[in-house]
Amino acid sequence: LTKTTINNAFHHAFIGWGPANGATSPTDPVFVGMSGFVITDSIFHHNYNAAMTTGTGSAVAKILASVNLVYDNNESYSNNGPGLWMDGANFGYNITNNYFHDQTNLGAGHSASMGLHVEISWYGTVEHNVFINNVFEGLGIDNTSGMLATNNLFYQNRRGIVLSNNDRGAAFFMHDVSIIGNYFKDWDTFAAIEPIGPYLTDANVESL
Repeated sequence: LTKTTINNAFHHAFIGWGPANGATSPTDPVFVGMSGFVITDSIFHHNYNAAMTTGTGSAVAKILASVNLVYDNNESYSNNGPGLWMDGANFGYNITNNYFHDQTNLGAGHSASMGLHVEISWYGTVEHNVFINNVFEGLGIDNTSGMLATNNLFYQNRRGIVLSNNDRGAAFFMHDVSIIGNYFKDWDTFAAIEPIGPYLTDANVESL
């Protein structure tokens, strides 16, 4: 998916899914995943639009069970939900050089408007991205292991980075997360990096 503009989609701008088959790790022999997905040089604007009148658990742009995804040099803005949602069993992703800004929200029952949400996934890099003026956090890291978030800019988001570790099963316990060399300015309600969830400990986050 390259050099493409998608706007005003009623629901998803795009969605990608590969079979995870209940895998408990990326090396689990039952894990297949979707490989070779590359999204570059594209614009996603005002998707999951205001015509949507009922809540849903899915919105805007969602990727599940991918292997070595590349998401590079895209702009995602003014969507009613996450600018990009990596939701479930993604492994080896590389999210770089993107601009996630001005995500909005339709209210209770609708997906939270983060710049980028990485959820119940394994090992990847989030680097050299810009997160500006998102209604919720710039980057949400939810029950994800092995992420490196480095050299990103966060400005005027409600919260910069939120780390959450709740009970999502043994396969998705947060650990080995490194947050290095990021820049934060003018967050709205809480500190630049906010940890939440009863299972978040100092041992989960390797480097701040």
